[in-house]
Amino acid sequence: MNKQELKIGIFEVIDISKIKPSEYNRDIDDNHVIKQGESLSELGWASALTVDNQYNLMDGHHKYNWCLKNKQNKVPVYRMWWLDNLSGKEVLSVILKLNAKTLNWKPEMLLSRYGKLDNDYLLADEAQRYYGVKNMPPSTLIYAFFNKASSTVKFREGRCKIVNFKFAHKILNELSRLRNEYGNSMVQGSPMREIARQSHICYKKNVSLFDFLIDEYEDMLKSNHPYTNNIKELRKYLDKKIKRNAKE
Repeated sequence: MNKQELKIGIFEVIDISKIKPSEYNRDIDDNHVIKQGESLSELGWASALTVDNQYNLMDGHHKYNWCLKNKQNKVPVYRMWWLDNLSGKEVLSVILKLNAKTLNWKPEMLLSRYGKLDNDYLLADEAQRYYGVKNMPPSTLIYAFFNKASSTVKFREGRCKIVNFKFAHKILNELSRLRNEYGNSMVQGSPMREIARQSHICYKKNVSLFDFLIDEYEDMLKSNHPYTNNIKELRKYLDKKIKRNAKE
């Protein structure tokens, strides 16, 4: 069996003005910029900035920002010449594959960046900004809109589609109301995500089951039920309640 012949890029030292930072990269973390600068000052260039054939920056945005701030005019790059004239989604895909391991992309970052390229992600991102990350955990919002976990490959590759826009907002409005009334300590992130997941199950069976689900969860909150923030037991408890109600 022949070994696969891997492409090898071109190492160059170029003027920093030639590099085009990507609008699709995650937000710059100032602390990470400082750490990259400390590493550069101590060790020099152990790894070059990675660019495509048009010098669009694929990996090394924090090093690039440190160099800009410190007026480093010449920088080494590794040009992946086979990445040529990429679409926006292709650029983001490459960026994620190259640098996601060095600084994890949070779900809200993915919503924001894919929102520049995909209308479904844009609508979800707008909702995230409306409800706020503190009031509505991104994982809950993603379940409400896409019925997918934020860790799934399909979501992280920008391939999810909104299941039901109006129903997603109905889920989020109810959960936001409950959190405002009972507080973050009572209505925690994991149970909110579970309610969003269960909501889609209810909607498929019978729309009225969703109202039953919310009422049942609120009754648990009112009575300070021991399963309220025990995700495993909460799932079993609600499954039984929903199945019983669906038969009646």
